Amino acid sequence: EKNAVVSMTNFEGKVQIFSQGAKSYRYDGFEFSTSTASVQPAFGVAVQRRLVVAGFKDRPRVVELSRVDSPDIFLNEEPASDEASQAGFIDISNLIGTADEITGLGTFEANRLAIFTNDQTLVYILDPDFKQWSLDSRANLRIGCISHNTIVNAGSDLIFCSRRGVHS
Repeated sequence: EKNAVVSMTNFEGKVQIFSQGAKSYRYDGFEFSTSTASVQPAFGVAVQRRLVVAGFKDRPRVVELSRVDSPDIFLNEEPASDEASQAGFIDISNLIGTADEITGLGTFEANRLAIFTNDQTLVYILDPDFKQWSLDSRANLRIGCISHNTIVNAGSDLIFCSRRGVHS
């Protein structure tokens, strides 16, 4: 898509490249390849052996998580099963305001996923077993993030830019 922002993350030793409304690409240090997944996210991160993506035009409040160790298997590619390692999703529609949407994703402490919106940050505790995912109600912040590409890890801190400045 014209003027779409590109973002990248590392997963399984490859650089995953995202741009909203387009197929994802990956680079292994020698060649580029196109993802076979149906999702077209704007950004993503890796946590608990899953590729976690968001920034969908038609679903601005949904995060999709790949099957464990499978960056090309998301909900649409996942056969029906009860396996703990299957692909999944998190819909935060009931946790945020109706005008808000996901602006970025971050990870910290090996199993924490920070879902940033314009106005707040929700933290989920993840596990390879999707039945163990939970919202960390102690860690919800009333500070949002302006863009996924402003989120960085620095040591054990997650640093990001909000409308009011830089936070960790």
